[in-house]
Amino acid sequence: MFVTAWVSDEFDVPLKVQTQLDGRTVELRNIKRAPQDVGLFAVPAGYKLVTIEPEPPLEWAKQVADAPVLTPPFEKTLAEGAIIRIRPQAGRRISLQGTNAGDGSCTFTAVAFKGGKPVDDPSGNMVTLEGRDSVKEVHGEGPAEADDIVVHVARGAVTIKTEFVAAPGSAPAATPAAVAPAPSTPAATQDLSAEVSAPDSAEVAMCIDVSWKGPANSDDYISVARPDQPPGAFVNRALVREGNPLKVWTPSDPGQFEMRYILGRGAKLLAKSPIAVTAVTAKVEPAGPVNVAAWIEVKWEGPARDGDYITVSRPDQKSGAFLGVTLAKEGNPLKVRAPSDAGDYEVRYILARGAKLLAKAPITVNPVTAEVRAPASAAAGAEFEVQWQGPGYSEDFVSVARANQAPGEYVYFAWVRQGSPMKFHGPKEPGTYEVRYVLGRGKRLLAKTTITIAAP
Repeated sequence: MFVTAWVSDEFDVPLKVQTQLDGRTVELRNIKRAPQDVGLFAVPAGYKLVTIEPEPPLEWAKQVADAPVLTPPFEKTLAEGAIIRIRPQAGRRISLQGTNAGDGSCTFTAVAFKGGKPVDDPSGNMVTLEGRDSVKEVHGEGPAEADDIVVHVARGAVTIKTEFVAAPGSAPAATPAAVAPAPSTPAATQDLSAEVSAPDSAEVAMCIDVSWKGPANSDDYISVARPDQPPGAFVNRALVREGNPLKVWTPSDPGQFEMRYILGRGAKLLAKSPIAVTAVTAKVEPAGPVNVAAWIEVKWEGPARDGDYITVSRPDQKSGAFLGVTLAKEGNPLKVRAPSDAGDYEVRYILARGAKLLAKAPITVNPVTAEVRAPASAAAGAEFEVQWQGPGYSEDFVSVARANQAPGEYVYFAWVRQGSPMKFHGPKEPGTYEVRYVLGRGKRLLAKTTITIAAP
């Protein structure tokens, strides 16, 4: 799990997003409801909207059997949708260079096939190139491991240049007389041995040190994956260029996993080491019942990982969804805000990585009442007095509003923290209005009375 998001039920958007790989946090504050200028969502001049959708490998894989077979060395420009096959040879590797042949970007995949199916997850072998960029790959599969190395162009145009190079420990292959031998690329002669060293076991959602040895290419990485996942798939990963030992997050679910050294180009598995990921426990003890929108004091026990949090949620909400939330690091006990509607809820301890529910306890939220008293009528623009009774939360307010306005809308308002009674001026336009007590959290209308505003 790379990202944790705190989603608002009121606005149905993430109000806070935390990236787990680098710890960055983006948070939306001071949100206000208002019509938006449609021009804000227009594509700027000189730009075009590009939609990149996941490639459906099973669809194009059906066409592989009818694709032409080409034998290295060759250089060929492939259009979008084109597929070619290259037959592996014993004791030889296939050095493949792809170069963007168009003005925009291009995307292609080179992956081994066996028995009409990809050996690895094709998405892990997908390469996107911009401008005139190029990339080199070396495919070491022999006839026993693969029937073909299949190249598929998903978008744009790609020039593919290939040659056979000798596998380590084998004699150099003869080069056809008509073709001058091409120089070997550094990747072709690269030592592909690797090692990974990690603890035999660790708890869920821990950042552990992993030592490694390997080619150390800039796009190589250490991953943690389930044993049944293909080399290009993982639960978490970190690029080897970030250090040695390297910090890697364990999964958020317990079980048996593998630490792997993955060659970035081609997503090749070079080394692995087993690791057992063990579960953690937690406990929450909320002080309740409480009133609507009140603060709930919660005692808790848990792993206290960075980003873990305590929530108040409906029993039917997913573990990452909530109505009130406080980070565990805020203290113990800590306070979390109750919902704006009465009912039965749960207080939960959530493991931030993966939004995993570790513990929960029920809590009852009781309703609250309020009252407003105002004169039956007042002159437009004239001052009048309003008395109120209610929960008196700091964000609650008394408002003067038209009857068709939503609880959060008004002509005039004043915070209840200003005290009771409070002074208002009548609206400038004559008519029938409402004086309201509004619960600030959730904009809930708790009480109202009618006032007639007469022409001066």
